[in-house]
Amino acid sequence: MSRNRKPLTLGEKLRIIEEAEKRNGATKASIARDLNIPESSLKTIHAKKDSILLNAANKAAVPVDDEPEFGSLQLPGSFADYVGADDDVAVCSEVSLDDIIETVRPDTAGTSDEEQMDDAAKASAFLATEDLCL
Repeated sequence: MSRNRKPLTLGEKLRIIEEAEKRNGATKASIARDLNIPESSLKTIHAKKDSILLNAANKAAVPVDDEPEFGSLQLPGSFADYVGADDDVAVCSEVSLDDIIETVRPDTAGTSDEEQMDDAAKASAFLATEDLCL
């Protein structure tokens, strides 16, 4: 007498593939017996493993049709916490002219006049952006 067989879901097939890979040295018969499935089903799942994994990846990539209503969306904290989260981050700082010159031109030995002029232009551009931060 044959037993009634039900189709396995994608999740069950993935679990079976995972179990079979964990027990790499065991026989298919012992794995099938432990998972309570026919050995032929295990062999079929093993043979179609690539298409099952591809199908699982495709199902995970399907866009969701049911978008939540705007009123049901909730922030994890208060709006004030969200807005003030980065209040203490320093985005500007005071720099002296000497610090700027040292940063732009740490060593003037061996540089040409043209290179020094380029460095001075960079320093003045840096000063202009620094004024914006104040």
